[in-house]
Amino acid sequence: MNKLRILVIFVYIVNLRVLGIFDDSISFKGLLYSNFILMPQHNIPFFVQLRYIPQMDYNIFFKGINFDIEASLNVTGNYQLRKIDTFKSFWNLSPYRLWGRLYGKNFEIRIGLQEINFGSATILRPLQWFDQIDPADPLRFTGGVYGLLVRYYFKNNSNLWLWCLSYNDEIRGYDPGITSNNTSEFGGRIQWPIYNGEIALTYHHRYISKFSFPEISYDFNKIPENRFGIDMKVDIGVGL
Repeated sequence: MNKLRILVIFVYIVNLRVLGIFDDSISFKGLLYSNFILMPQHNIPFFVQLRYIPQMDYNIFFKGINFDIEASLNVTGNYQLRKIDTFKSFWNLSPYRLWGRLYGKNFEIRIGLQEINFGSATILRPLQWFDQIDPADPLRFTGGVYGLLVRYYFKNNSNLWLWCLSYNDEIRGYDPGITSNNTSEFGGRIQWPIYNGEIALTYHHRYISKFSFPEISYDFNKIPENRFGIDMKVDIGVGL
């Protein structure tokens, strides 16, 4: 009986593709880069670091509603040559992105391990709440957060963001504290277009249980943290 159901579903999907109602695509790509340090007078005269990010993208198109899946890994390794004629290597494998997205003309719903960043600044980013992007890094590498993100785009080019995050216990951006275990975070952002630019208000709420500053090691019970941000970017003209 189960085999018959699978066969019926398979035939139904094939018919949708033949009629042009349903279509899908899959692609694979990857990023590989490395750097090395040579210091003849140091205890570790030679150091090499490698990073490889393989990525798979799967897309489904169905009557104006699209569904995407992105899955990628972060494979890192480094090699150290020491003066005492020893050679050491370290490898690490972790998920980099793993999310599914449902989107249409005016909305987007994304859930999973994803990148969330916003704000008009590019060098000093006070709204760097959920990422670790280094402005000097041309690859813009950053870890992600686990959560649900909903975005809606209005006809006047304003847009609304809502998010709920869970299972994120690492330091992100300018975090003053570490998120408490078994707690969820939530927040939102709204952007309005103004003369030759935009202005936005952002809010985020969570509970923290430990300061992330090295000189402070005090642990405490859940303390609520509320963040508010406002940013604006206006193109005045003549490159200003």
